[in-house]
Amino acid sequence: MANKSQDKDLIYFYEQDLGDMHSYIASKIFPELNHLSLKRIKTHHKEERQIAKVSGFTLNYGGTAYTMNARQGIPMEKAEYVEKAYFEAFPGLKNYYDRCELETLKNGYITVDNVLGSKFYIAGFDKFSELHDKFKAKKLNKEERSYYYRWKGTIRRNSLNYPIQGSSANITKIAVIYLYDWILEHNYQNIVKLVNIIHDEILIECPENISQIIASKVKEFMEKAGQIYCKTVPLKAEPEISKFWNH
Repeated sequence: MANKSQDKDLIYFYEQDLGDMHSYIASKIFPELNHLSLKRIKTHHKEERQIAKVSGFTLNYGGTAYTMNARQGIPMEKAEYVEKAYFEAFPGLKNYYDRCELETLKNGYITVDNVLGSKFYIAGFDKFSELHDKFKAKKLNKEERSYYYRWKGTIRRNSLNYPIQGSSANITKIAVIYLYDWILEHNYQNIVKLVNIIHDEILIECPENISQIIASKVKEFMEKAGQIYCKTVPLKAEPEISKFWNH
């Protein structure tokens, strides 16, 4: 997706402050901020950083300027500016998004995970293909055209969303496998307890005297799992030890 110049840019970001992607995006979409450090953007330009955060989550999951306006209340003029600036800052994204959609429309399924090869098949895709053919032939009536656009929009959003969510979920699952094997190897059954998995978090209970060891192993295994998927910018895990789940 990214060219060599973008790879260098991502590596520079990683070396500077991997923990603050939202400030980095703000520096890209607001020209007046691009000479500032990420730390200063985070502390002195909170509004721009918040807009960058919203744009990142919205546009990366198939949303648009309209979505930012409708759901986050960002004025439409500013939302349109942010959407345009975002894709100009990351030019490979538009091509990637279009490719994801075209592959889904061609195959009838979404490739959820390129590493494991898992797929999500589009329910009723034969019916959609009929509508698509009628659309290209300009033979849809008003009701069919409206239905077609809604369905196509859903397919596009899912084509962008599912690979991100699916790959993230599988990274977490692989990390849990590494961790569970380590627990068995060191006879920590019923001592180190896997309580829950929440999105990209692993919630564990263990005796306080070994909490530092367990935290370091969770970090190690999550980052090891991330290396399977993200080879340009390493994914970092940040374990936290507390008396309760501190989300």
